[in-house]
Amino acid sequence: MRSLTASTQRTILKQFVAKSPCQLGRVRSLEFALHDGGHTASYRARWETCVDLSERNLGAPRHPWEIARAMFFISTTVRIVSQAAGPVDLLDLGAGDAWLAEGLLEALPPNCTITCWDINYTDEDLTHEDHAGLRRTRTQPDRKFDLVLMLDVLEHIADDAEFLQSVADSMLKSGGRIVFSVPAHPRLFSSHDTELGHFRRYVPKAASTLLATQFEIVEEGSLFASLLLPRAVSVLLEKARSVRSIPTTTCPDSPVGLGGWSAGPRLTQLLTKALKADVRIGEFARSKGATLPGLTYFAVCAAP
Repeated sequence: MRSLTASTQRTILKQFVAKSPCQLGRVRSLEFALHDGGHTASYRARWETCVDLSERNLGAPRHPWEIARAMFFISTTVRIVSQAAGPVDLLDLGAGDAWLAEGLLEALPPNCTITCWDINYTDEDLTHEDHAGLRRTRTQPDRKFDLVLMLDVLEHIADDAEFLQSVADSMLKSGGRIVFSVPAHPRLFSSHDTELGHFRRYVPKAASTLLATQFEIVEEGSLFASLLLPRAVSVLLEKARSVRSIPTTTCPDSPVGLGGWSAGPRLTQLLTKALKADVRIGEFARSKGATLPGLTYFAVCAAP
């Protein structure tokens, strides 16, 4: 496998310095590490000023979970793309505001392209001036792709098996790769899931079995073990409120949603660092043949 160049890794870091949490304070720091085989490269950056995301019209500050999640999947995708012989054509399925796709595109080799498909795009979204190599669509693309990102999408689909088959049949080239994730552990299903439009959470083994009906699983695991206990406590509190018929407004629900993160700089920085450490611990455990439980199940799969 071809090692990731230092230039590629610095590009990823630069992208997150530019686009990522401007809620980290006036003097901010960011650490980033990429693992490729036996090689590890780490970077640390500090900067003095950063325009608030709201000032840049990019919406609310990003949730620490979203930042850590994006960094993991960008590094995973870059590692996959580094093995390709030439430019890669990617589909980000359920891309949302394309924040992750924009960061990913900056990290990819030249001439790679990303199509962001989301049925909720407005006319304004579709006329938004994106980076060269990135386009948005709310209708299913009429071609197959080298790599499909399907991050926290399948839980929104009523018939998940049928949709997964359609991805395999009409969206992914033979020999292509899919990077996949879903929320884990059905017992942690709560009103937060309902508000997000989730039909279900997945038992990791069941998700793996479902993927195996269409793809060859190359690697799999879990993310965010440290969030399991807080989420479990949140679900128990929610059930207790229901039993006692206490209005939900009298007791905090699950953590603030991604679009409403409003914590101060110090707490945001602390949580971001903690979740990044959580991801690294999970990676280390997998390298030793162990899989830690986590709030998210992920897999990298190959099309036959």
